[in-house]
Amino acid sequence: MASKAPQERFAQFAYLSVTESAANTLTTKKLETGISVHDKIAWLISRIEYNTPDILLIGSADALEYGLSAVQDSAMMAALTTDQSVLDYNINALMVYGAAASANIINRPIIKDLSSLPGGGYLTSAHSLYAFSRGTSLASAATVYVKVWYQTVELQNEEFWDLVQMHQPLRA
Repeated sequence: MASKAPQERFAQFAYLSVTESAANTLTTKKLETGISVHDKIAWLISRIEYNTPDILLIGSADALEYGLSAVQDSAMMAALTTDQSVLDYNINALMVYGAAASANIINRPIIKDLSSLPGGGYLTSAHSLYAFSRGTSLASAATVYVKVWYQTVELQNEEFWDLVQMHQPLRA
């Protein structure tokens, strides 16, 4: 889709965190890039790192869903795994088989290496990138920390709008 190679030789990273506004609620937070939709700049995301340090999964119904989205839209959460605006989706859940004794789940950070994808990563508009989190049956609000490694790509007018439209859900 991109007519030009990434503008930078080395990857940069952006960092953001999202904390649920209350336990078990969908919360999104926009990554403030300072890039306007009129700049026609895309990010080639080559790596994503998630850290979920403070979640306590103690029951079989406990879960934390989190990831990245191209829109801030609560309707997307009805179908997280199939909505075209969801760029990356993860879930941490506790599965208990038999009598529960004690458990400790440590898997931090969760790293998604996208550099082996065609083009070297995932291309998305730089002006609209959101982190989201939603807990289920958690005792307290959860925080997710996200680090996104990217390179900037300047697109032609038609290429950019094709990219933006690709992530905009069509709803009745």
